Amino acid sequence: DFYNAWSPTFANLNLSLNGDHRCGLGLGGATTPASFDANNSRSYAGNTYYALLTQESTEPEDSCGEAPSRRPQLQSRRQPDPLPREQHEKSFSPPGPGPSILHNCLSSPASAPLLSSTDTTSPILQANPAVGENLQDHLLVPLSFAARAGIPTLESLRNTTLFAETLALYTLNRTGPFAAQTPTAHLSYAQLLAALPFDLRLPLPPRPRSRNLSDPSASSNASGFLSSPLPEGNYFTLLGVLERPFSRGSVHIKSPDPEEKPLIDPKYLSHPLDVLVMSTVVLFLQQLARTQPLSDQFLEGGGVPQPGFPPFLNRTNVGEFVRGSYGSEYHPLGTCAMAPFGSFANNNSLAANDSDNSGVGGGVVDSKFKVHGAANVRVVDASVAPLMVRGNLQTLVYALAERGAEFIMEERGDGLREEYRDRGGRRIG
Repeated sequence: DFYNAWSPTFANLNLSLNGDHRCGLGLGGATTPASFDANNSRSYAGNTYYALLTQESTEPEDSCGEAPSRRPQLQSRRQPDPLPREQHEKSFSPPGPGPSILHNCLSSPASAPLLSSTDTTSPILQANPAVGENLQDHLLVPLSFAARAGIPTLESLRNTTLFAETLALYTLNRTGPFAAQTPTAHLSYAQLLAALPFDLRLPLPPRPRSRNLSDPSASSNASGFLSSPLPEGNYFTLLGVLERPFSRGSVHIKSPDPEEKPLIDPKYLSHPLDVLVMSTVVLFLQQLARTQPLSDQFLEGGGVPQPGFPPFLNRTNVGEFVRGSYGSEYHPLGTCAMAPFGSFANNNSLAANDSDNSGVGGGVVDSKFKVHGAANVRVVDASVAPLMVRGNLQTLVYALAERGAEFIMEERGDGLREEYRDRGGRRIG
C-alpha cells in the first residue's frame, strides 16, 4: 500500500534515510509516528506532563543516545500557594497575550507611536526593536493525484459504515488507518536537485531586492486547494514544506489594548530564495509521484492530478503555482528571540539584510528565558527560538518548557524543585 511503498520509492531515487531523522540529522525518506506513548496509545502533553509521576523512567536509550522519555519526573505533591507572592514570576506564551504585553512594556518602532499617544499607567521599560519581529513559519504547498481504482484513501472514510468500522478498529486494538504512521522525508536542496531531470532544475534568482508586503491579506493568502470542497473520487496529497525559510514576518499591536488581536504579517515568499526552494520541492513531489513503487498507487502512474491542479509543472509555470497555492503549517516562532539584547544590530547574523526580509536583529529574552529590560518576566514557548527548526514544533516546545521549568525551580529554591529530576535521572539540588 501507500505506506509500504514510501521508503522503497526514496531508495529508488538514491534518497534512503542516512540516519535517525528524530535526532535532527538524518536525511531521506522515512515514516514518523504521531503522538504515541510507549504503549502505542495516542498521547499528548496533558496526560504526559500534568499527571504526577511516581517512578523514574526506565526506558532504554534510543539511537540518539538518550532515553525516549523527555518528561520531568515529579514526586512532590506540594500544593501551590493560594495567593501569588511578590517574587513569583510571570510567564506567558505568545501569540496569546504575550506580544501585546511585551509591546506595552518594551517599545518597538511599530508600537512606539501607539504607546506614546496613550496615557498608560505602565511605563515603557526599554526600547527594543526586536519585539514582534523575526516571525518565521513552515510553508507548505500541496500536490494531489488520483489514486488507482481499489486503493483506499482518506476519501474512503466518507462512507459512514467504513468510518465506523475504522474507528472501531482503533478503539478496540489500536490498529487501522487511525493508527497509521506519517510518511515523511527530510531532504537537502542538493538532494532535491539531484533527483530532478536536468530540464526541471531551476536557475538561482538574481540578488534579492527590497520588497515590502505591508498588506497581510497579500502575504498570508492560504491556498485555495486547502480550503475548497473535496471533489468526488479518491486522491493522495503530497505536501511539500519549506523548513528553513529566509523570509521574515512580524507580529505587532494595533492599539494599546492588550486584549485586541495583533497584526500578523508573515511575509511568506517575500525572499526570492524561498520561491526557488519551494518551486524545487514541488517539482520533486511531481517526480516522486511518478517513481515506483509509489507510482503504482496512482492512476496512470501519477499522471492524473486532482481537479484544480495543473496537469504538468515545469520551470516556466511552477513559480506561479507556488505563489498561488501555498498555505501555513501553523508553526510560528521567533518573535521573542533568545539572544543578547541588541546583539545583531550591527551585523547580518539575524539583522535585516539588503532584501529587508530578515526582520530586525537582536534578542528579546536571555538564555534563561528572561525578558531583557524586565524583572521576573519570562517567555517560554516557541517564540524564543531565533531560527526555524525542521519538522513539527512539538518536541521543541516540550524541551523549552522543561528547561524553563528547571530555571524557575532552581532560582526559587523551594520544595517544588526538591523532587525534580533531569533527563539523566540526576537530582537537581
